[in-house]
Amino acid sequence: MSNITSFWTAVHELEARLPVEENAFFIVSVENIGRRITGGHVFEAGRRLTAQRIVEGSHRLATPEEIKKYHAAQRQSEEACAISEAKRKPAGAVLKIDRAELKRLGELEK
Repeated sequence: MSNITSFWTAVHELEARLPVEENAFFIVSVENIGRRITGGHVFEAGRRLTAQRIVEGSHRLATPEEIKKYHAAQRQSEEACAISEAKRKPAGAVLKIDRAELKRLGELEK
């Protein structure tokens, strides 16, 4: 059997063993200096990609603790984005003044 055939056979076998009720899985990158992969990064992936990454050895299934940290980091990032977005919006309100009042105040030529 060729390397590519054995790889895909292993992917299909692992994919079949993954829990059926789950459509997405949390996986963690495994450090590999030769391939320039930094370890410890958590990702959410579908069934096929999860099986592929595990078979190739670049990732493993995340532990419950790693998943909790991932969710906490996501919440923190979303909160930081919300704060940043709120700072970008103008703080003042729009004041509507009719033309006659602007003329009276000298803001428009009569």
